[in-house]
Amino acid sequence: APSVFPLRPCCGSLSSQTDVTIGCLATGFLPEPVDMKWNSGSITSGIKNFPYILSNGMYSTSTQLTIPVSDWNTKTFQCNVEHSATRSKVEKKIPECTATTSAPTVEVMQASCGDSSPTGTVDLVCLISGYAPQDIKVQWLLNGDVTSISPTNSTPCKAEEGTYTSTSKVSIPKTDWNSGDVYTCRAIHEKSHSKPQDSIQKCTDASTPIKVVILPPSPKDLLITREVKVKCVASKLYSTESLKFAWTRSDNKRVLAFTPDPQQNFDGTYTVTSLLKISPQDWDSSKTYTCKVSHEDLPSPIEKSITKRTESGIDPTIYTFPPPQEELDNNDFVCLVCLVKGFYPKEIDVLWKKNGVTQGEDYYINTEPIEDDDSYFMYSRFCLPKSDWMRGAMYTCISAHNKLIEKDIKRGQIGR
Repeated sequence: APSVFPLRPCCGSLSSQTDVTIGCLATGFLPEPVDMKWNSGSITSGIKNFPYILSNGMYSTSTQLTIPVSDWNTKTFQCNVEHSATRSKVEKKIPECTATTSAPTVEVMQASCGDSSPTGTVDLVCLISGYAPQDIKVQWLLNGDVTSISPTNSTPCKAEEGTYTSTSKVSIPKTDWNSGDVYTCRAIHEKSHSKPQDSIQKCTDASTPIKVVILPPSPKDLLITREVKVKCVASKLYSTESLKFAWTRSDNKRVLAFTPDPQQNFDGTYTVTSLLKISPQDWDSSKTYTCKVSHEDLPSPIEKSITKRTESGIDPTIYTFPPPQEELDNNDFVCLVCLVKGFYPKEIDVLWKKNGVTQGEDYYINTEPIEDDDSYFMYSRFCLPKSDWMRGAMYTCISAHNKLIEKDIKRGQIGR
């Protein structure tokens, strides 16, 4: 008697098709023939029968039936095999596709802070994954209520295991985001009878509170430009709208301060610097300057004060080095090196002159001061056209610390 095996298509491959082909395999019988029918002979069209194959002394054959997908989804089909030689009859039902049903998981994330303008927008992205079938509806809620926000929804993408993933994105006013509104992404999946959701709002993590530091005038401002400024820097700000700086002096004289535009950091927070303008004489007279910072995210204002240090410190020694011969032989641009060593405290500025003219900061690179026992050292690297060096131009490395110290170098002269 023949063994009969029903054949059906892959269930996940039918969504874009209009017809589907099913089949029936009869094998292991002798002699031929067998009579193969569909639904006991009630189906007569769309049938294709294949010839007999003899293998290892036994015959096998098959039949296939092509039907509309709509019939496959609503009707049942069976193949009937009769082998008169053995008086056997076999009936096999073609297994139906059991649709996979899986509930989605939802995760909403902040995608971008947009531009630095406080009136811009913030993008939120909702990732919806692991659901089947693919029909799904997405809602966005504001503080728990359904809103009229119009999202941009992606086309569901099917994974190898048969589930789907999609995204939904909304752009919201930055003013609403900064005010602490809660945004919720809800996925409505009727087949799994589920409505999972996830919410997000502006982060106010207590582990990253607003930070305030006060910085002294730079040595360059004190000794070269004579434009002395004390800096008060507020960072880790999620909003700058309620930020206020208030300066006072220990001698109660009038203060003159200004605040440049905020700087946006890579993590979406802001840093704001307030600059207090004073004279070099005011700084040298050891007055105390106080900056008070207030903000809606602070339980109380933060105050920071600064006074010029009384210790004189240690002045550096400067060593200059000409370009290496390898650079001169192979490059059109060469670099001078200035080693500034043995200074304390660490605050220092290094700049360069060419034939007595101060050069722009884009011509040289300074390292940060590096601690070495009880003092510091640093390097400055100045790059120039080789032709300028060969013509004998004079270059000067200048350190601004407790005082100005200079060291010249030119071609044919030992700088160190």
